[in-house]
Amino acid sequence: MDHPAKHGVRETGRACCEMSRSSSGVLCKKQGPVCRDRTEYVFFDGLHPTDAVNARIARKGYGSSSPEHAYPINVKKLAML
Repeated sequence: MDHPAKHGVRETGRACCEMSRSSSGVLCKKQGPVCRDRTEYVFFDGLHPTDAVNARIARKGYGSSSPEHAYPINVKKLAML
């Protein structure tokens, strides 16, 4: 995510949950603690973005005219075909 602080995201390097050692450090520890405000994190676990980041990705893919975000056309134009 470009400029995370601009979007209210403070934590870009750690997951929102405590990582499990048995899952190669990519999934949350079963019944482990999770962060209070998921909107401040890029990743929920070691692989998956938080809902806030997923929503931003979806908005870009839906309506962006930039080929960096949606190629060859965005979802909105695709739905109108």
